[in-house]
This record gives sequence, C-alpha cells and structure tokens, in this order.
Amino acid sequence: MDHLIKFIKKLKYIIVRLIEKNPHLNLFIYNRILYFTFLLPHEKDYYGMKLLLKSNKKNIFLDIGGNNGLSTRGFKKLGFKNSVYIYEPNKYLYNTYLNPLSKKFLNVKIFNFGLGNKNSVLELVTPYVGNSSLHFMSSFSKKYILDSVGVISEKYKKKMILRKSLIIIKKLDDLKINKKIDFIKMDIEGYEHEALKGMKKTILKNKPIFLIEYNDQNIKKIYKCLNGYKAYIFDVYNNNFKEITLKNLKKHKILIGKQNKKNFLSSRNFYFVPKKKEFLTKCNNLIL
Repeated sequence: MDHLIKFIKKLKYIIVRLIEKNPHLNLFIYNRILYFTFLLPHEKDYYGMKLLLKSNKKNIFLDIGGNNGLSTRGFKKLGFKNSVYIYEPNKYLYNTYLNPLSKKFLNVKIFNFGLGNKNSVLELVTPYVGNSSLHFMSSFSKKYILDSVGVISEKYKKKMILRKSLIIIKKLDDLKINKKIDFIKMDIEGYEHEALKGMKKTILKNKPIFLIEYNDQNIKKIYKCLNGYKAYIFDVYNNNFKEITLKNLKKHKILIGKQNKKNFLSSRNFYFVPKKKEFLTKCNNLIL
C-alpha cells in the first residue's frame, strides 16, 4: 500500500512538472484550478506542513506572494482550518482570483499590496508571451525573470516581453496583526530577504515556521535573516525532513532547484523551523 501511495504521489508531481514546461498550458490549468483540484497542493513540499503544524482556527497563516490563490487552496486541501492572510500586489490577480477565493473561504483575508523592508512604491516586472501574462514569474529583478523562464523553456525566453507596473509595498511589522502567526509561506521571486527584514518584530513575537522558495540569488541572505532557525527540505515520498546548512548546500544541490536537470522532482522550497521549536525536541526521528 505504501509503495502504491508513493507511486501515485510521484506520478502526480511528474504531471505537474511536465505541465510547467509549457507556460501557456501551465497558466490555463492553474488559472482554472477549480477544475483540476487533484493537482492540489501544487507543490509536493507542502505535505511537510502536516508534520510541523496543527490545524488551529485561532491562529493564522500568511501567504506572501499569493498570486492566484493556488497556495491557499493547497492549505485548505491539506485540511488546515486556520485563517489565511494573503498578500498580493498584482491588481489583476487580486480582483480576478483572490476576491472570489475570499468569498468562498470566509476565513481568508486578502490584501492588495506586497511586503518588504520599508513602506514604498516599487516597479514590478511581469513577463508576457503574446497576450498571456506569466504572472507567477513577476519580480522586481529582470535577471531573476530571465533566469527562471530560461530554466523552464529557452523557446519562451526568446518570445517573452517584459511589462512594468507600480505596486505598493508595506512592512509586516507595521500592520499590527493581533493574532498568533503559526506559519508564513513566501514566494516573491527573489525578494524574500527584503520582506524578512521588514518583519523582525513579528518573527521575535510569533516564531512562525516558514516555507520559502529556494533560489541561488538570495538564499545566503535568507539564512542570515533567519539565523535563529534551521533549514530543511521535505521528502514527501519517505515522509521526513533533511537538514540543509549553508556548508552542505552544495553537497545536496541535486535535491534542490526549480527545475533541476539531474533531479526532475527536486525540492523547490525550504522549511525554516525555529531552533528551539518544541517539534525539534519531541520529534527528532522525523528530522534526518
């Protein structure tokens, strides 16, 4: 039975990665995820949440870089009853996808701004192929976008044009959230370290668990911002974690990456868990 479950999970995420190879197909399916809910959660790393977190209606999750609500739908599919606060600066995504989501789940709150190190207005760059917006790759860095698109498809990289828009950025510490934050997911295309600098007080107060998308450009800065944390990747097929330090990062490169050529089903996200978290002392058998 265990072998069958592992096979089904592998097949599911092989399908997901193949879909992502074609940005148009990727957009078509993810923008219509209501018809493809068997793909949720869309990231296999999300299953690690079930070992690290408990469903709790009183405490909240933050979805930073909410995009079209894909991650929050994944949290709900996993059974979490927590309220979710979604931060997404893209007006089109906010109006088209997140508004309906907040009406379906009354404990989902949406905010049409991004998070960073200071309150400001920044220029967001979004890649387009024809009339299709590759909104899941929007970033403040043109280089980051070109690198990301190139990993998926050189063909689309050549066809792509970049469009700019102004968005509002706020510091999380200034928002005065009065509920306990258990978990923060961050996928903001290379800007994660700046958002972390703007939530130092929030981190000290809540000590949340983080799930942060990995990328080469800012991973060292993220480790520095979260120096009171340990980093792990989750192995969904064996239901356990592996610690990743900056010293052994190169050693485990084959396990990590958006589209690792040597490992098609690589881990894309790191869990950052407080070093003194009760989970680590009571459940060390789950951490390799």
